[in-house]
Formats: sequence, structure tokens, C-alpha cells
Amino acid sequence: MTDTIAYSGWIGENNIGDEAIYLANTKLFQNYQFSNIDYLNERDNVLIGGGTVLPKTNPIDSQKQDAEFVAAIGVGASSPEFWNQRFSQVDLGYYLGKRGHGSVLDSRYVQYLLRPIKELSNTVTSSNHYLSESDFRCLREYQLDYLGVRGPETQSLLSKYNIDSKIVGDTALILTPDKYYTNKQNRICIVLRDGKYQWSKNDNYISTVVDLCNSYSDTYKFIFMPFYPPDISLNKKAAARVENASFIDFCSFMNVRGAINEISKCDLVIGDKLHSNVLAACTYTPFVSLEYRPKNLDFARSVGMEEYNIRTDQVTSANLTEKVDSALHDDTLIEDIKENVSEKRSKLKEFATCIAKNF
Repeated sequence: MTDTIAYSGWIGENNIGDEAIYLANTKLFQNYQFSNIDYLNERDNVLIGGGTVLPKTNPIDSQKQDAEFVAAIGVGASSPEFWNQRFSQVDLGYYLGKRGHGSVLDSRYVQYLLRPIKELSNTVTSSNHYLSESDFRCLREYQLDYLGVRGPETQSLLSKYNIDSKIVGDTALILTPDKYYTNKQNRICIVLRDGKYQWSKNDNYISTVVDLCNSYSDTYKFIFMPFYPPDISLNKKAAARVENASFIDFCSFMNVRGAINEISKCDLVIGDKLHSNVLAACTYTPFVSLEYRPKNLDFARSVGMEEYNIRTDQVTSANLTEKVDSALHDDTLIEDIKENVSEKRSKLKEFATCIAKNF
């Protein structure tokens, strides 16, 4: 009988990034049966497969209590610098979290009571986003059996709280396209995100991206690709504002392989969503990362692409054009990405092998 892994990850929500992480784990642990941890009563072996889940993973304490072995691979840690800011005029997560009561907002009953207020006003937010030192202390005390992280930003943050980890790369880097395209295709993929909790307090940077696309439209074809259903409308509308642009949807009916292959045909990805950049790296396609949260920088640094990362609140026509021009015309960039990705793939395989030996 095949051994079962209790898989902890955000799956079934039509998010290309999270589904890519899941597929990557099934590739790394081919001899195991995966089952959603939420539906398992017996959890001998727990695998936290990736995503920015630390320190408030879902939740480590309940997983550790009844599991013999808990491992995390390719995960990221949330940045207190980012998450401990106020995101709206009435940010309940900020006010309650600062006073040590943020967990109140995890209650479904409390969220149900707050729903009418949030629907009537866009100035109220109520997620439990505030990070305290106790969150990291609890993570340290749980003592995960294996902790492999996405990149150097996560490792540095965890080390401040005396939590040891090994950089292995984003789990989805293990995925490959059906074909690598080495010749110029004159195609650029755009992946935009529609949502809150980001560096930028407005969507001005999206207009800057659209303007840049129009300035390149005589030479390049643009493919707008949402990675999550709530982003579909934004990407479709943006595509309509750009000459020589098309819209393609791989998330309504999940097709991770289709997204990877489409990106592989492009010369460049300009991506808000973290895993648009990860899948670009999988195909050795240069990317310009629009850092909506610090996790984008964490990944960019992990594959030597921090030079091509811009915070969304710092995007200008000048710096975006500079980075796009550089990425399109740097003859060594593809080889640099290939070398860095190959290194991370080796580390992911080695780390997965070590985990599997202890299941």
C-alpha cells in the first residue's frame, strides 16, 4: 500500500501558483499518495508544500500534536515590516494585533458579524495580519523536522528569531515546460493582480505598465494572463487598452501546464503575482517582478534577479522601461537564470530525498 502524505497547502481555489506548488510536490515525492490535510484524521507524515505560510502556518500546532513527522519545503515567511502596517482607515487586524488580540479575527463567527460592515464600507479591513514576536517564538518551539525555505529574505528573517532553515528555492521551480524557446519570439507576458494588502496604495503602477506595453506594441505582442479568478477582469480590461495584445485564461479551468508553456514562448514576463515570476524562471524566461509584497523580492534574490524587482509603490515609467530594456537585451541573463534555477532544482531534489527517507 502506498504511503500517504498529509498535504498542507492552499489547493482547489484555482490559483495557478498554489496548484503549481502542489504539482511540484507530487513530482518531488512520486512514490507517495497525497491527501488534503483538512480531511485526514490520522496524520503520520505532514508536508507543508510551499507558499508564504510562516510563522502563522495553518496551524502548525494542530499538525504537530498528532503527527509523527512535519516537514516544510520551499516556504516563505511573512515580513513584519510589511504586515504590521495599517492597510485601511479602520484596520481591525492592525489595532487588535498590536494589542495581542488579533486571533479574535480568526473566528468565523466574528467574520460573519463583521461582513455587513465590510460590505458597506471599503475603509474597513479585518484580517489577522499583524505579526508578533510570539508568533515566531511559537514557530521556533514547534521545531519542524525539516524546514526548507524559498529564499534569503526568509532565511534572514527566521534567523533573527533563532530559527534554523535551509534555502532550497520555491518548490514550483521543479516544474519544466514541454519546450524551452531559445530564439526571440517577440512576445511579452503580463500578469497583473487585483487585490489589497500590497505596497502600493493605488493602482497607478498598472497604468504605467499599460503605457509601457503600448510603447512597445509595434515590436512585441502582449499576452495578459490572470493567475487567479479575481484577477481576470483586471487583466482582460488591461489587454483591451493595449494595441497588439491578447488575453488568455488558464485559471478558470485550471491548466498549470498551459500557463508554463505559454510563458515559455515569451521573451519576458512582467509579473505582479509571485508565481508568474517563478514559472518564468522555470522556463528560463527573464522577468521583471512587480513586488506587491516582500515575497517577490525573496524569490527574485533566490535566483539572482533582485536587479529586476520593483516595489509597486516605486514603479515609474523611467525605472520600468529601464528594467524591461535591460531584461530584453542582456545576452547573459537567460544563462544566468538557467544556472540559478538548476542549482535550486538540485537543492529541492536533495532536500525532498532527505524528507522522504524520514517519512
